Amino acid sequence: MFIEEANLFIPNGVVNNGWKSFLGSATRDAANPTSLSDPEKLSKLGQAANLYEAIRSRSPASVGDYVSGKEKDFYEAYHLFRKDGMPVEQALSQASAILSPDAADDRQLVTQYEAIDKSVKSLGANGGAKGWFTNRGTPPISASPIPRLPAEPATIFGPEA
Repeated sequence: MFIEEANLFIPNGVVNNGWKSFLGSATRDAANPTSLSDPEKLSKLGQAANLYEAIRSRSPASVGDYVSGKEKDFYEAYHLFRKDGMPVEQALSQASAILSPDAADDRQLVTQYEAIDKSVKSLGANGGAKGWFTNRGTPPISASPIPRLPAEPATIFGPEA
């Protein structure tokens, strides 16, 4: 059944809303870490991952019609983990970390970003950043004589009349 639908929908750019909702509902379950211990939800997530892989293998460009944002990140991470030879359950577990609400709120990362932001702001006090990338505030030195040569008109050779 899937192969017949896939051959009909995917090459023609038609989105199957059933697949779309299935992929989305499975990732909502995976966002809850305790749901991975439920065999029924784990099975559903595995089926959704297989569906994503099947769609991706037929048309990588069409996966954006079915999932986006963190959902797509989850399925792509699963794809890479499986490609590296990781077992299905472990790949699902590792990929589900992407869906965790506090994945972007890691305190250590926030502290590192704040330190970097503070350092960058201190570089640019009154007049922009000064450092190795701007030659310590002086104009760049060109070692090439080309900028000092006068411009000469080009002669274009064409077919003789």
